[in-house]
Amino acid sequence: MKKILIAMVCLIVVGVQSMKAQGLTATLQIDDRMFAYYGVDAFKEAYAAASNGAVITLSAGMFNTVDSITKQVTIIGNGCVGDGRTRLDYMSKSGISTVSSYYSLLVNANNVRIEGIDLYYYSNNNVIIRKVSNLKVSHCRISKLIADHNHTNTIIDQCYVGFDYSIHKSENMCFKNCFINEFNYLNSASNLIYFTNCYIPKYYYSYSTNTTSTSYSSTIRPYAVYKNCILGYCSYSYSSVNSTSENYFNGYFLSPGSRTESEYYNNVFFLYPYKYDGTNFIQNDDLLSVKLISVPGGTNRKDNHVTTYADLIDSSKSWYEPGFFKTELLGDDGKQVGYFGGTGFSPNPSIPRITDSTIDSYTDASGKINVKIKVASNQ
Repeated sequence: MKKILIAMVCLIVVGVQSMKAQGLTATLQIDDRMFAYYGVDAFKEAYAAASNGAVITLSAGMFNTVDSITKQVTIIGNGCVGDGRTRLDYMSKSGISTVSSYYSLLVNANNVRIEGIDLYYYSNNNVIIRKVSNLKVSHCRISKLIADHNHTNTIIDQCYVGFDYSIHKSENMCFKNCFINEFNYLNSASNLIYFTNCYIPKYYYSYSTNTTSTSYSSTIRPYAVYKNCILGYCSYSYSSVNSTSENYFNGYFLSPGSRTESEYYNNVFFLYPYKYDGTNFIQNDDLLSVKLISVPGGTNRKDNHVTTYADLIDSSKSWYEPGFFKTELLGDDGKQVGYFGGTGFSPNPSIPRITDSTIDSYTDASGKINVKIKVASNQ
């Protein structure tokens, strides 16, 4: 980590004039060698020169992307939110996916690491996963996470995912400390997903079925193990909800929908203990015997539960700011459930990053250039 930071400082000093002119910067580290590239195509040039095991570090700003990631590289941006975030533009390639032909990253290699990049700026900023293993994406904001091919040992850590189209092709996939807005494809009981400290406001797969007389939506939740998560609503009308191969540990539901006793619960708190009977919302008495932990104000579910999203979320804060969840419900580790608990959440990369720099355009009396650098870290 120290070596990367020192190299970044050296590159700033060496490339003062070029960086002032170009703005966008990519550095490439291959073993102990460091290279610098500038301009909107800096990422493409750094990747073209990279070999397996290389690390590409991107400054803040918008870069043109590459056709495909076919090398085992690590790509680290400057963070996924705020004015100092790193963004990748999107491109289009016909036949690349059944979901979308647009993407910002197309991953075609094993052991790829992607960190600290905003891939949500446009709706076409998709990440497409091919037949790969050991992909890790962290500290990123993603419009759509898409997989049309089987992928194994994929880890999504401390990310915002707008729409997920990847779990149905996964094996041993894990989401940690993530905000996942919605699922669009369904996995099966044979490829369980593991969710730890996640917030999923719409945890269902929804699709339309046409019959001779009507069109209706069915709601099926991902087959998964959920631990220390905050899970949102299911659709109620004409609901067809799966109830097998689901395990809930220390979770909190905003509205459980229709559930059955065949699902396994352990220390689960239902914030909306109601179900839809086809006409009205009624209290779901089957849920009232579920064991509770850390319920604010007591253990009587009927008297002590968060009643609306407004009670749970502070709308004055952004999703990545501490305090976004107003009620700190606790998990089995004694920490807050959701993505701020557990190992924590940050929209910034794990390595130190330069957030501000002042570089004199002249030398002092001793012939040196004065450089002032402000560095931030998640540690």
